[in-house]
Amino acid sequence: MERGTKMRFLSRLDWGADPAFPRKGVFVRASQRNKVFFHHTVTIDNDDSPNVWETLAEVRAKMRRLQTIRPDLGNDVPYNFCLFPMADGTLTVCAGRGYTRSGAHTGGRDKDGVRYNVSALGLAWVGNYHAYLTQMGPWVGEANEFLADLDRTFPNLRDDSPPGEREIWHHRDTYNTACPGDAIVRVIHQFTLKGDDMATELREHENKTALKEEVQSWFYELISAGLRGDGDLPDQLMENIEALFKVVRAQRG
Repeated sequence: MERGTKMRFLSRLDWGADPAFPRKGVFVRASQRNKVFFHHTVTIDNDDSPNVWETLAEVRAKMRRLQTIRPDLGNDVPYNFCLFPMADGTLTVCAGRGYTRSGAHTGGRDKDGVRYNVSALGLAWVGNYHAYLTQMGPWVGEANEFLADLDRTFPNLRDDSPPGEREIWHHRDTYNTACPGDAIVRVIHQFTLKGDDMATELREHENKTALKEEVQSWFYELISAGLRGDGDLPDQLMENIEALFKVVRAQRG
């Protein structure tokens, strides 16, 4: 879906997620999210611009590859969202685990003892930003628009600040790793959850659409579980759906 700016959002349906590998992760309430982590995927575009993507066909193919690239973490995209810098200066954001599921992106626990994969949203820049030092300037503004969307969706997203004078965490904050790459780390202070007010109504509409899609996915799981006779699973799913509706109602104000 086009946002009316230079940012494009693709749901799992849009990028053609393989139904053989359904969305993983446990349900996480909006109020539990208190930080954003940046990562990179290491997987690149196999041409002369390894971190810059020319076509949506490339994006969709790479997202499907990310469903199975880490079987040790489970066959699903391990990040909540994936960011693709496009050659025309736009940014394509793809849903991985999405708004309401835990991820498999950051090991360890935060200051409150909560797993980072629960308390944090994991955003991965698709490419290898350590081996290839892409100049990120053309895409910082578009990323900040999406970060501002997240800040409006999750009321406590600024509650756990990273070290230093910045708003976004990165993988090196918690682990000795090259991730998310020097190209990202050297401009990390330019990323903000505050964003701007441009095209606010369009962006909020997209958030509501994505959340609605996740509500529908829970209903499909509920129906399937009931048909299988999975014992207590329907009750658990009903609790999750009730919590998700609270998120949707908060979005509607």
